[in-house]
Amino acid sequence: MTKKIVITCLLLLSAAGLKAQIYCYHCYKIISVSKDGKQEALPVFTNYRYFTFQGDLLFEYFLSEKASKKDEMAWKYNGMRNNGHLVYFRYYRNIFGKYDELVKYFDKERCDICYVSDNRNLICIVENGIYNYYERCPEQNCK
Repeated sequence: MTKKIVITCLLLLSAAGLKAQIYCYHCYKIISVSKDGKQEALPVFTNYRYFTFQGDLLFEYFLSEKASKKDEMAWKYNGMRNNGHLVYFRYYRNIFGKYDELVKYFDKERCDICYVSDNRNLICIVENGIYNYYERCPEQNCK
């Protein structure tokens, strides 16, 4: 009987450890880059985003939606590095549950890119020529 209780407790502990940690990040800098390379700093208003890492995938977690909504798109690390940062590209999930369909846009051949530091404290999301820099909040529940 004691053996069964110990095994059950170990299984419960291991299952609890598999839950993905959700991290809060705050935006500290926004840079707009035009097609000719001109950079312009944009005003930063208090902007928080929530992310979770699962293997080579990075999901944005929306507090207003159910957790399953985050699975429609994901940032996926494909082994590339740029200036010491991991490069993630945004992918759609296919019908088999794998993230292998790169998000592309109709107007031009571009894709959204996300740079993540090795320690995962800094994230830079590049969308439509705008660089949004995020830093992990030191507090667990920031708002």
